[in-house]
Amino acid sequence: MRIAHFGTFDVANYGDLLFPRLLEWRLADIADEIVHISPVGGIRIYRDVPVSHSLADVQRAGSEFDAVVVGGGNIIHDNGTNLATYKSVKSVAYPRLWLGATQLATRQRIPLVVNAPGVPKVPGRTAAPLMRRFASRADYLSVRDTYSQEVLRSIGVPGAAVVPDSALELRDMFTTNAPANLDVPTRLTETLDSRFAAVHINARYKGGDVASLARRLDELSATLQGTIVLIAIGPCHGDDEFAETVAAQMQSDPVVFGAPKAVEDIAYVISRSCAYIGSSMHGFITAASFGVPGLIVASHAAQHKFRGVLAHLDAEERLVSSWDEALNLLGPTGDPSALAPVAIEPALTRINDHWTELRTALQGGTRPITTP
Repeated sequence: MRIAHFGTFDVANYGDLLFPRLLEWRLADIADEIVHISPVGGIRIYRDVPVSHSLADVQRAGSEFDAVVVGGGNIIHDNGTNLATYKSVKSVAYPRLWLGATQLATRQRIPLVVNAPGVPKVPGRTAAPLMRRFASRADYLSVRDTYSQEVLRSIGVPGAAVVPDSALELRDMFTTNAPANLDVPTRLTETLDSRFAAVHINARYKGGDVASLARRLDELSATLQGTIVLIAIGPCHGDDEFAETVAAQMQSDPVVFGAPKAVEDIAYVISRSCAYIGSSMHGFITAASFGVPGLIVASHAAQHKFRGVLAHLDAEERLVSSWDEALNLLGPTGDPSALAPVAIEPALTRINDHWTELRTALQGGTRPITTP
């Protein structure tokens, strides 16, 4: 089986780049080849993630497929983007993913499955009927949270399954052993054998000025009695530069992991930490997968996507709106359960059922083509 896989696999963002690995791992027994298709493509971000191709290149090559998969990631929307990678396609990068998948599946008369992406907003008047067409064309339609399900319902799309993010399976795809070619800074290599907290920060959720955030992170280091390792999970959002800026004002001698070379390296570092605290959803998911206690720090404006993953884990209390709140929760007068791992087994059972349904749809043969 030859599969076309649509998503944002050409940007330097850890969460997005997990999905090519996860799909190839989960479908290894039925997929002879998976071609990853992204808005721009042609860019190798990490050594352990396949290079993606643009839809235009795939079309020029006359490629034929047996099925189409869309997702995951927060990609089902009609928003423009300011990401530098997408400068040439900034107004159409995301719509091209789900519309391109619809057109490819329709033209080649092959199954289309939607692998639990996010739908962050109600589409505009022009995009809404196109999104309905996309959803109605899907042989299996799933989203990652009830918010996304409600957005689809609001435009007349009932019945989308709600499925936990498949990155919760990282502990099974990877291991707790160091990657054979682990490539991290020398000081981080030394820190991996000591007590440290994996921390993700970005400018959107800093909660004040840089100096204040630096002081909060120094306090966090003292509270947890460990080194702070600042991980640039999303360099495409400037996380690498922001980590360096904040670290320069810290007094606790943090370690900056600012230029990861592989998704497995990032997962391994988080798996070795005593705790994960930060503003990355997939940083938290990785920690949960490996049994590492975690907190998500995010402003109220963006909390629906974080609440979505936490609802699957019955762990809504792991979301805080500020670094002050995180410190209070982790401190001596806080909640001891905040430093306990979350239970993921029920979510893993649902994810396994999801893959069974997805595989059935992929192998379901030609689907009748309907006129939207």
